[in-house]
Parts: sequence; C-alpha cells; structure tokens
Amino acid sequence: MAKLAGIPASVINIAKQQLKRLEAKAVDNNNQQLEITLLDSPAVIAEESPTLQSLQALQPDNLSPKEALAMLYQLKQQLDSEQS
Repeated sequence: MAKLAGIPASVINIAKQQLKRLEAKAVDNNNQQLEITLLDSPAVIAEESPTLQSLQALQPDNLSPKEALAMLYQLKQQLDSEQS
C-alpha cells in the first residue's frame, strides 16, 4: 500500500526493519509498552535524498507559474530516478 502511495522504497525498507525489531521486542517483553522514534534511526538521518534537499531549498513564492511547473517536473523526474 505504501508503494502505491508513492513512498520511497528506502523508507518502506526502514519501516520493515523497525517493524521486525518491534515484533522481536514484543516477544521478549510480553505486555510492556514499546516506544520507537523512526527519526532516531541512523538510516533515516543518513539517507536524506537530493530531491528532499531540492524541495527544502525551493522558494515557491519567488517562482513564476511557468518556473514552478518546470520545477515540479524536475522534482518528479529526480524522485523517479531515486526510486529506480
């Protein structure tokens, strides 16, 4: 489902790893409450995509409609190449 929603494969893989860890802890700890912060994962911190960096640097208020559309296409192409 996440893949259909356009979530990058790297994020899906990290989520699967976190789920496996949680399931393993649940077996070990029985009914204790477990907490996890995905953003604390080194894989998430180290894996900031170029597309995300481009998006963070973008100042849409300073773009003409034509420039904004061109940027949208560029970001989409960049994201597609990252996911391949």
